[in-house]
Amino acid sequence: MSRGAQLLELQQVEEFLRQKIGAFKKIERVLSEETPVARAKQAHEEAQRAERHARAQQKGLNFELQQLSDKVAEEETKLYSGTIANSKELVNLEVEVGMLKKQKDTLEGQVIVLMGDIDDLAKRTAWAKSECERLEKESQAQVTVLLQQQEVLKKDIGRAKRKREGVLEHIDTIDVEQFRYVQKIKGETLAVAQLTEGVCTACHVEVSAAKRSSIERPTDNKLITCGNCGRILVIV
Repeated sequence: MSRGAQLLELQQVEEFLRQKIGAFKKIERVLSEETPVARAKQAHEEAQRAERHARAQQKGLNFELQQLSDKVAEEETKLYSGTIANSKELVNLEVEVGMLKKQKDTLEGQVIVLMGDIDDLAKRTAWAKSECERLEKESQAQVTVLLQQQEVLKKDIGRAKRKREGVLEHIDTIDVEQFRYVQKIKGETLAVAQLTEGVCTACHVEVSAAKRSSIERPTDNKLITCGNCGRILVIV
């Protein structure tokens, strides 16, 4: 295998390794991100809080309504008991009973409205719970698949790292240094390009006949680079 071909193999192994590491990290991000399950749980908790608050309000109104009802009953008993002879006092008591009854009617209306709200909130809580349970089942299945994919990627990454070390063992240090230098100046991983029908496959510029001849029939230890893009050229 030519020196250029060795570097091309190194490039291909490292590109494969980068892809697998990138895929592994992507799964890590997905697993760490806020999931639909978390949002569904939050929605369920909010629905529960709203329902509890409304039920607490209902309890308070019912207590207030019961006290008001007892007061009305007490005052009506006085009003119709015949024990009050003073006409002015009777009129005042009658007015007071009327006002108490209006307050009671208002409270009863509030309770009725609140009962409707509670019914809606209970339905919302039930739906949020079922949605949460549904998403949890889906999420568990998705997480299982993602974890399985991670395990496969771990093995691929391990094999690729071992292969890279094996490839590096057979490449001259100077060639590796030139390979890394081209990567650095290009700002990318592609440092080796194949020569196909006299054209650099990276920049698509035709290479001179002299360079083609040097690549096809190397006479010295010099790696040939593309005069246009500077990448190391190789014929496979």
